[in-house]
Amino acid sequence: YRPGGSAVQWSPRANLRYDLSDRARVYASVGRFSQAQRVDEWRIEEAQRSPDPAQRALHAIVGLEVSRDASTRVSIEAYSKRWTTASPYFDSRLDPLSLLPDLAPDRLRVVPARSEATGLEVNARAPLSSSTTAWATVTWSRVADDFGPIDVLRSWDQPIAVTAGLAWKGSRASVSGLASWHTGWPRTPILSTASASGPSSALVLGERNAGRWSGYYALDLRASW
Repeated sequence: YRPGGSAVQWSPRANLRYDLSDRARVYASVGRFSQAQRVDEWRIEEAQRSPDPAQRALHAIVGLEVSRDASTRVSIEAYSKRWTTASPYFDSRLDPLSLLPDLAPDRLRVVPARSEATGLEVNARAPLSSSTTAWATVTWSRVADDFGPIDVLRSWDQPIAVTAGLAWKGSRASVSGLASWHTGWPRTPILSTASASGPSSALVLGERNAGRWSGYYALDLRASW
């Protein structure tokens, strides 16, 4: 970004797989990743003049996969992603779905010391017949920013997520359905406080992401001929 500027970043990675049998295998992966700030990520709203240091993260994955054939398999995978260098970012206190929290009047500048995402995922896929296939995924996860003595959940944290699908395909027609549910995302509670001078009350924002929305459900259906 600067005339004559330069940077050197190391991103070593290691992968290992061991076949327990013809149907089962274990695998592991660990790596260090770095990501420089893109031009479109510059915080123009606060007149950022110099780029943030490159973000650095340590990724680790360990898993087990068992398959009966090419179309039937079950896998379990645990992962950890820890940002040792995290850049500041904007977040909306009232609207976690905001695509541009930078422009929102309730925006908040978040400056974590570190961040971490960890989880466990179980996947299964199997044919029920020659024309019908089913699959499902269950995930337990946690995503939080580290501010020294405390952790604050990120606005898209969802501890439990479940997805299940079913697909049928004939010679000319096909029908599929996908059902999903996940724990509600964190939210900032709005509190009502009584006024000291009279019966009127005022609304104030509580601690950021201290509450949580109710569960999210979705059902998608598709048919074609």
